[in-house]
Amino acid sequence: MAVQAVDLPGGARLEEQLTELGSILSRPPTAALDRQLDVVGQALLEPLRHSLPDRVYLLPTGPLRAVPVDALRLDGRYVAEEHVVVNLASLGALARRSPALSEDFRSRVFLAGNPQEQGDPFSLEFRVSPEIAAVTDRFVGPGLHIVQGVALQKHEFEDQRFARAALVHLALAGTVNLDLPDRSRLLLAPLAAERGDARAVLAPMDIRRFDLAAQLVVLSGTVVPGPGQSPFDSRLAFVADFLEAGSAAVLVSLWPPGERESADFASDLYRGLSDDRDIVKVLAATKRSRIVANPRTNFPSWASFQLFIR
Repeated sequence: MAVQAVDLPGGARLEEQLTELGSILSRPPTAALDRQLDVVGQALLEPLRHSLPDRVYLLPTGPLRAVPVDALRLDGRYVAEEHVVVNLASLGALARRSPALSEDFRSRVFLAGNPQEQGDPFSLEFRVSPEIAAVTDRFVGPGLHIVQGVALQKHEFEDQRFARAALVHLALAGTVNLDLPDRSRLLLAPLAAERGDARAVLAPMDIRRFDLAAQLVVLSGTVVPGPGQSPFDSRLAFVADFLEAGSAAVLVSLWPPGERESADFASDLYRGLSDDRDIVKVLAATKRSRIVANPRTNFPSWASFQLFIR
């Protein structure tokens, strides 16, 4: 195996460009976003253009953790149109670079839905989000375990149906803190009335206590605000923690695409995984199909979701 070091021109400026791009990614797609994707793509990838393989394994550090490299553009085309980008939790992940779901994964699916915004925390009436409905429709049956609304409490994650699940889909709002990873949070349902409107949360340290069998964990409501201060840190909270707890792969949103967008993306992804259980291959095909369908409208969903493997 050959190793090649490439010095990128304007390295200091590139870090600023990555930070600027990260600050506008979650906004509605505009011509300004396209220009910034072109600028960063040219600066970061043009020197590597002729040596990039079809499948690129990336160990993102610093501001790269908050930027989807497969959404950068060269000559007006997204990287995802010609390459597959797989993010690594460590270089050791290269030994396990083809994660796949088991044949029986449909019999072990754990789905947790967004807590409901409602005045009465004890109300049994709640609105099912389009994303939860889409995933439920895809896996309806005895193998699907759903937790949502007021039932979405921390003790639900102590259930063996969570620990043994092959597929874990968490449609939970959350924040990934790049500077202080252990301050990252996934929001659960409101606590008891005497605690006011405070919410229960899952923290990275909670995840690290689990012993998981998950072949794929999907985090669809997370956001990564800011580029982080360290240019060398590669840890991404929750992603690293789920992988260290035993999960083989984590698909995480760098910003919340929106309920409808997440629902459509999840439906397309799981439809593909029902026919072909190769996670990397199906994810790449899902992204490309959404680019072909409408690259501007679908950008928030396909670009936001990034795959990490251990």
